[in-house]
Amino acid sequence: LEENAESADAAREAGEEMFPAVVAGSGSSSSRRGVIEEDPKFVTARVDGYPVVFTDLPKTEWFAPYVREVINQSIVSGYRDANGLPKGLFGPADGVTLEQLAKIAVQVARVDTATCGGELKNASAEGRWSEVYILCAEQRGWAVFADGSAVVDKPATRAQVVATLLQSFAVKYDQRTGKVFSDVDGSVEFANA
Repeated sequence: LEENAESADAAREAGEEMFPAVVAGSGSSSSRRGVIEEDPKFVTARVDGYPVVFTDLPKTEWFAPYVREVINQSIVSGYRDANGLPKGLFGPADGVTLEQLAKIAVQVARVDTATCGGELKNASAEGRWSEVYILCAEQRGWAVFADGSAVVDKPATRAQVVATLLQSFAVKYDQRTGKVFSDVDGSVEFANA
């Protein structure tokens, strides 16, 4: 059994794509329905079950296969128009807001948002598209969101992103001095993450 797994890994590594499209019924996620036709220059991924070409995400970028995978896993979907349809833009150089971070973390943690009941602490999230994601993050006690004081449409810092993703993956970390990176000292919020 282990030899078969190693052979399959070797075959994937020898292939041209890091995350090849898979035919439905082959044991993969149901979000991948059939083989999709790839754009020769830009990343093609499934959004809401349909192939979308992301014209601002060249296949040659080092991060392209990873972005494709998180899109295919329905963790992110790129920008949408006023009707909610994919625009084919990912914005790889764009910052992420705290509300976008909350959604990504909730999706990564595979939290069923229907189970996130109760009272929302964060007034800046009331009535926004992100309200349920902020509520879920608050309920899980994720440090950035726990006290309800984060302004959800503000840009997230690198430290907030790292701390939230570590918590969403339930990664334990020890207290640190903040001396691993030259631009982070112990006074930076979430430096230990």
